[in-house]
Amino acid sequence: MRVFSTDHHLLHKPSFELKKGVPGPPYDDGSRVARIRDALKTLGCAWEAPADFGEAPIRAVHDDDYVDFLKTIWGDWEAEGESNDLLPLMWPVEGLRTDVAPQTVDGRMIKYAFDSGTAITAGTWAASYAAAQCAIAAAEAAQRDGLAYALTRPPGHHAMRGHYGGYCFLNGAAIAA
Repeated sequence: MRVFSTDHHLLHKPSFELKKGVPGPPYDDGSRVARIRDALKTLGCAWEAPADFGEAPIRAVHDDDYVDFLKTIWGDWEAEGESNDLLPLMWPVEGLRTDVAPQTVDGRMIKYAFDSGTAITAGTWAASYAAAQCAIAAAEAAQRDGLAYALTRPPGHHAMRGHYGGYCFLNGAAIAA
């Protein structure tokens, strides 16, 4: 079986997550990928890096403003002098103004995040982008060869058209389809 993966998944390195109001070690820490990779290697799977299919397949699934947010939010956070993991302070509620686009980092987080356990870090975009490329490559290989697997992180199944959470930023399955 052909397996598509890269070490870019290691670039997304949350230092903690919030559970029950308490900071703790992140559940999505990369160890899952290492365990699966080790198991697949013992089966003799062919390991491959994906081609770069660009942003078009990503933007076909996700809103442009959301993709732009993911690409730029960390740089904007650093421009504010910050380097710690980025988590939202609040979420939108009924009656919140939506006619004005938020300009601050915190305001933009409110628009796109749906949980407090999915941190954005310096490598989140690169890792998420690489995961999407792996999903596309595996889908193409499966169509051609009948069997392929995308070993990716961050996962993508919880990501919505314009929101992230549940450790997911880009929905690889939807992008691959």
